[in-house]
Amino acid sequence: MCVCIIDVKLPPHILQKIQSYHSATNEILRHFWSSFDPYKADKNVRMVESLKKQRSKLKDVVELVKDAGGDVERCKMMLHPVVQAVNKALESSERRGKKRKLVNT
Repeated sequence: MCVCIIDVKLPPHILQKIQSYHSATNEILRHFWSSFDPYKADKNVRMVESLKKQRSKLKDVVELVKDAGGDVERCKMMLHPVVQAVNKALESSERRGKKRKLVNT
């Protein structure tokens, strides 16, 4: 991960928050996909909820960067790959749910 995401360095505690967000989200994604196939319904539902919470936490991270005078767009760009991965996981989960509803009706 890039240590300096703006022209001025961010305080270490904010850099730690960004790194923690990234690491936690990747870990949740790992658990999500391991419960997706073979499908483990209970665990998968928990991981979907956790991924949705991570979306909210992203707003908090961005707000911290903004409050510190950091480059918000650069921060978003840096975290974009993990955000895309979350979106793909949630879309896959939604598609699976729709398929299950069709089969059960």
